[in-house]
Amino acid sequence: MAKEGEHHGDFSWKGIFVAIIIALVIFAVVYIFFIFKASPTIPTETQATYQGADLEKQMLDSCINNCNKCEQNCRDNFYFESSQTKNDESLCSSIESETLKSECNNNFIYTKAVESKDSSLCAQLSDEDRKLSCVFSVTLKKAIDSENSDECNSLSEGQIQGCVNSFTFQTAVKSNNPTLCESLPNDMKTDCLFQITPQ
Repeated sequence: MAKEGEHHGDFSWKGIFVAIIIALVIFAVVYIFFIFKASPTIPTETQATYQGADLEKQMLDSCINNCNKCEQNCRDNFYFESSQTKNDESLCSSIESETLKSECNNNFIYTKAVESKDSSLCAQLSDEDRKLSCVFSVTLKKAIDSENSDECNSLSEGQIQGCVNSFTFQTAVKSNNPTLCESLPNDMKTDCLFQITPQ
C-alpha cells in the first residue's frame, strides 16, 4: 500500500512538468508571432523602395555598359537628320557609321545631279540601283523642263516607257489636262485623274 507522501510527491512532479510544457508552448507562440510580425510576407513600403532602387540601379548599369553604342547612334542619327533638314552636306562627315555616312552623302549627290540635270554625278553614288534611279530622275527632269519626252530615249530600253509615262503624268497634272491621263496604265491613270482639278 503506497504511502501518503509518495502520492503527494508524484502529483507535485506532474504539476511542474505540465507547467513547463505550457510555458514552452506559450513561448513558442509568442516567438513565432514576433518573427512573422518582424518579417511580413508582403513587403513594407521601405522594402519595396529598396527593391525598386535595385531595379533602377540594374537599368542604370545596363545603360552605362551600352552607353558608347547608344550615344554614338544618337549622334549619328542627329547629324543625318540635321544635314537633311538644314541642307548642310558638311554634317555628313560627323557621322561615324560608314553606312549612314554613305547614305547621307548619296542623298546630296542625288539631289545635286537632279537639280543640275547632270547625270554624270550619278556615277559617284555607292549603290548601283541608286545610280540607275538617279540617271532616270535626271533624264525625266530634262524631259519635263524641255517639255520633250524624246529625252527619255537616252535611257535603257527597260526605263524608256516608265520615263514617258512619268512625263505624261507630270504634264497632265501641270496643265490640268485629263485627256493626257487616258494614255497611262490604269493605276497611273486613276491617280492622274484624281490629281486634276475638275473644270
